[in-house]
Amino acid sequence: MKFDKETFSRHRFWFSLGGFVLLWAVALFTVKATAGPKIKEVKKKNNDDPNAALDTGSKDPKNDTFWKPWDEFTDFLKSRIAVVHGNAWKLQDQRITFPGSRRQPLDKWWAEADKFDDWFKRINEGPGSDAARDEYRNELYRKQFDDLYRQIGGPKDEKDINLGKMLYPVEFKGGTEGFKTMMAPTSGSGGGGGGIGRGERGMGRPMGPGGRGEGGPAGGRGIDGVFTRRPTPDEIWYAQEDFWIKSEMLYTVRRTLAAVGKMTREEPGFWANLGEAVHAVHADRG
Repeated sequence: MKFDKETFSRHRFWFSLGGFVLLWAVALFTVKATAGPKIKEVKKKNNDDPNAALDTGSKDPKNDTFWKPWDEFTDFLKSRIAVVHGNAWKLQDQRITFPGSRRQPLDKWWAEADKFDDWFKRINEGPGSDAARDEYRNELYRKQFDDLYRQIGGPKDEKDINLGKMLYPVEFKGGTEGFKTMMAPTSGSGGGGGGIGRGERGMGRPMGPGGRGEGGPAGGRGIDGVFTRRPTPDEIWYAQEDFWIKSEMLYTVRRTLAAVGKMTREEPGFWANLGEAVHAVHADRG
């Protein structure tokens, strides 16, 4: 038989079959030569102890090698959580403030505390804590709204503090009484003078200078005479929480008013384009 390209193409199936058989024989010989002793060892072990294979199936395959990468990933996530919490705290750190005076520096107590528990212990059990909470009730809580007025800025031509014009030229519905109602601490489950346990929200009684429904025309609550007794540290914290959140809202409105007041038609963006369109409409009508 002549062996050439045409012959190989005609009988390629048989050539391929022969190559496969040869390759299979080589592989079988390799397995026998290299894995034979190991197979015999395992076979002998199973013959000597038939229950060994069953015991292997009942064991946990997740050994230390399996858990190590998962433990490392867990540690990484925990470290990221700490970073995220730290960054979130930095954003609001400057917003947590307390009113203070020379006699009762509640603001310094907070600044000097390393953690919340230190502050709580200082204002609850520390020297002069009772007097400090009394002054917070009688003067400091209310005084911080006047300080806020000076910081945000009402009309420059008025010397007297008019809380209703804190965001001038924007006015609060109800004027000063409307402002006081909006800024009043959230009323909780304090009841009519009963004690409030740690972690519960609320003051010592319904809010308002004269009790619920008698504090003014805008809703019966206000920022005057909020506490009828010495507030607990929890009540001080909750009252300040409301002050921080609502005062930040006032700052946001003030910044918005300032930004709108400085816009020009040359400034890029939506509002500038809108202003140009309004100007064009007025020009056409004129």
